[in-house]
Amino acid sequence: MRELGLPKRGTVKQLLFSPLSKAVIVSVKPRGATAPVSRLYWRRTDTHRYLQLGRPQANVSFDSPVVATAAPFLFFNVTRYRSLNPGLFKEKGRAVPGRLWAGDWIGVYRADLRNGNVQRVLTETQLAAIVGSDEVWVSSLVSAWADGAGVYAVLG
Repeated sequence: MRELGLPKRGTVKQLLFSPLSKAVIVSVKPRGATAPVSRLYWRRTDTHRYLQLGRPQANVSFDSPVVATAAPFLFFNVTRYRSLNPGLFKEKGRAVPGRLWAGDWIGVYRADLRNGNVQRVLTETQLAAIVGSDEVWVSSLVSAWADGAGVYAVLG
């Protein structure tokens, strides 16, 4: 996978296609990552090498990617993870190594699949103003509006 621009050791979680921009998007969970993170890679169909979207920190995850059908946009949810307590946990009566993670929602981002530019399109403050509460976050994206002006999302 390394020759394609993807992590040498990783698990493909999701594969998407943007018909308008003729782009293939891959969501990958890197093996050996300490936090439960995903990365997004993209390429046009006229090339074989993937490029990583953005430069997320090790504990930041790009999840729930969705594409607009009539616009060259990819939307995704961004979460920053933090370890609550590293150590041993009980599983079926025996201690196993592991970590407990908490996620802090950062926002919804949009990538322009014509050039790979990424920008945040929904912040915590903006969402709070829309729903009238600051105790809400986007837990996942369901689909993008066809024209790329917005997304349907699940709120938590």
